[in-house]
Formats: sequence, C-alpha cells, structure tokens
Amino acid sequence: MPEELFQKDEMDLYATARTSRLFSAVNPTLGTGIISTLNASFLATNGILEIECNTDKTVVPLYLRLIPTILAGGAPTGIVLLVNIDQGSRYSSGGSIIGGKNRNAASLLTGQPFAFGAITLTAETGEVRRVAQFTRLLAPVVGDEYVIAFGKHIQHVPAAIGTAQNRFVYFSAPIVLSRDGGVESMVVHHWIPGSTTTAASYEFELCWFER
Repeated sequence: MPEELFQKDEMDLYATARTSRLFSAVNPTLGTGIISTLNASFLATNGILEIECNTDKTVVPLYLRLIPTILAGGAPTGIVLLVNIDQGSRYSSGGSIIGGKNRNAASLLTGQPFAFGAITLTAETGEVRRVAQFTRLLAPVVGDEYVIAFGKHIQHVPAAIGTAQNRFVYFSAPIVLSRDGGVESMVVHHWIPGSTTTAASYEFELCWFER
C-alpha cells in the first residue's frame, strides 16, 4: 500500500471519500450507549470492538471515539484500552453488529461490519500482536471523550472546566493494517480498574478506509 495513503490530511481524506473508500459508524441510538463487558483487568476473551478484514479487502482504522453514557458501578479508578491484531476471526458472540456507512453520499457501497459492546472473543492465536495500550488513572465521567488516533502522534490533551470535569483525551496508536489475503482481526480490549460492580456503557464513533 502506498505510504502516502497513511498521511491522512484533509486532501487525502477528500480523495479517499471521493473514491468511496472512506467509512464511519456511530452507535445506532444517539444519546444511548452500548453496554461493555464487566472486568477490572485484561481478559483475552472479552473485548469492546472487533473488526475484521477478509480476502477481498483491507481495513485501515483512522480513529475510534468512546463517550461514556453510563459509568461502571462501584469504585472505578481509571480506564485501560488495549489494541491487538490477530490471525483469523476473533468474534464469538455478543455486542452489536454495526455496518459502516460510506462518507460519499453518492455511493451505495457499505463498509465492513464490526462488533461493538460486550463482546465474547475466541482464544488468542500464537500470532497475536499487542499494538498499543493506553491507561488513564482517573475514573471516567459521563461525557468524557477518549479518542484513539491511528497513525498520528498526538499528545494526551485533557480539558477540564471547574470541578465537574469532562476530559477530551487523545491516545496515539501505530498504523494498523493487514496483509492482502486471509482473515485478520483488530480487537480493542477495555477494562475499568478498581472495584466495579456493573458494566459501563459507551457511545462510539469509528472511522476507517478500505482498499
């Protein structure tokens, strides 16, 4: 894949959208989050997002945005996100299956479906790769925004006003892409450290391009 496709400035994204290769998706009911799994530490068979490429396309994520709508019950102390890639389909059950919408209004092409929410995954293969991990040692607040930007080097940028803080935080991640041919998965794992009793819910926005 040409290196220039990774430099997604405004003109690159315009060209990608014109050729009907740019997709995005949000949660089906605006203002209502999708419940995640309940775990206080990493569990390889739990995830919050799983998207695959298959033999006829390559999926390259641009960013993932998470917005808490219902907080984890109990005494959470932070949030951790882990991005993995692996061989084969990792999806087993659970979550919501979401279809990608083309960012070119003239195109009827749809994007690769993916799973979001309380996902049960199959076991990791011996080819699993840890891509990036992000830890925020502040308990989430409703209205926070956590953004994983793929292929961009961005500092963490918290924004706080007064004592009721809504934080807008970017995390940088390496470019994630898969070889042409075969089936490969990108999984985002999510857990809430601390003593949690009920699972959190999130609105989301995922944007990616395909070739």
